[in-house]
Amino acid sequence: FIPQGDGNVFGQMGDNQLGVEVMGHSWNDRTRYSAALLSSNDGQVGLPYGANAYSGFFTASQAFDTGKAGVQRVGAYAFVGEAPTSWLTSGGPNGPIGGSGAGNKSFSREGIIGQFYFGQHIDLQVVTQHGSDNAWFGQGYGDLVDLLNGQNNTPGTTLPAGARAPTWNGVLFEPHYVYSPQLIFLGRYETIRMSQQANGPGSAIPSASNLGNISTYTLGFRYNPFMTSRAGFAWHNEYNWWHQVGTAPGGTNLNVSELLTGFDFDF
Repeated sequence: FIPQGDGNVFGQMGDNQLGVEVMGHSWNDRTRYSAALLSSNDGQVGLPYGANAYSGFFTASQAFDTGKAGVQRVGAYAFVGEAPTSWLTSGGPNGPIGGSGAGNKSFSREGIIGQFYFGQHIDLQVVTQHGSDNAWFGQGYGDLVDLLNGQNNTPGTTLPAGARAPTWNGVLFEPHYVYSPQLIFLGRYETIRMSQQANGPGSAIPSASNLGNISTYTLGFRYNPFMTSRAGFAWHNEYNWWHQVGTAPGGTNLNVSELLTGFDFDF
């Protein structure tokens, strides 16, 4: 998730990242942990943004046995770091020099996770997140592409009146019903709510408090016609409805529905 107008391309947990990780678990796998040091390159080789900003991603979880209900797992994660907002340029103010990123500003993503079983057929996955970006990211600084709009935090640049650090909260609930090892039904509800917009009171154009809020619903199933020790085949189907506040042309709400069908063959 990126707030509207935000330029932080570095804090995206779903992107590929380059770095070094230490991970491990207890003798019975009930306790797990990992710690990773990442370069602020958004997963690209050659350090195109700069070599002086780093991020850390940390996770830990603990499982415990609840008898007939099954083994439950709870944990937490944190993604914290800094990333550049200014660039040296060549051939004009909008020509960034690769690897020259500076003016580092902070960001963070943290939350809790849970995987809960209710007998043999039903389980629930839960993920929460609190996110925050520095006010400079909130004003569109950070991404090299934004230099085309003059978003370069060069010495002497000041934030506009009313600029604040954008913050938000999100939660995901994904229940599964395992009818059999070959047939699984799933649902998913995700929502993200802005708690503070980048353009607050005093801005030239203050943002509505709910601008960019997301709600999305998914229903689906996965059917495995055959599963053997040598090969497996799965048919996957999902329907999703997506709603976001104020991001369609003209400032109206964005509503999107999608239907997915796919096949997986493993051997």
